[in-house]
Amino acid sequence: MQVFGQDGVAYTQQSFTTTTTGMSFRGPVPSGAVGVQVSIRGGSWQDSPDLVDFGTTDWISPATGVVPLNHGSNEFRFRPVMADGSVGSQAVVQVWRMPQTVARRDPPLSIQANRTPEGVEILVDVPDDGDVRGVYLYGSAATGGPYSRLNRAPISDYVVREELMFQLF
Repeated sequence: MQVFGQDGVAYTQQSFTTTTTGMSFRGPVPSGAVGVQVSIRGGSWQDSPDLVDFGTTDWISPATGVVPLNHGSNEFRFRPVMADGSVGSQAVVQVWRMPQTVARRDPPLSIQANRTPEGVEILVDVPDDGDVRGVYLYGSAATGGPYSRLNRAPISDYVVREELMFQLF
């Protein structure tokens, strides 16, 4: 199962941030599918005509209008229903609705990733504006994108490490 991204490319997983109050989703009809089910914010799977308009080449959800977005996390799951009644693999879209006015911060001064026995240590030199509450990381398999958010919530559990610099005269 796939959902078209804002760039028009079909993905099985997406994560992005928006300030809009509602969204609709569209994707290609998988081969052999006779319908599409949707789960909104962890709710039960549904396939009512109000929630999914199933066409011959594409499906759209909701059938008309938009699904309202809550502030913060909104997870949408989509799966095809096959002719024999089985369901196929899911597509997941994670949408983070942010307030209309978001304070822009300067980008990190540097980012460094180091492999450790426990995983990967990421060092980020964030400009000291006194109001950083967390960090989102974005990544891409290709240079130049498309980029996807790697963490669901801002990383706020971190260790601040101060380095002293001395100038020799």
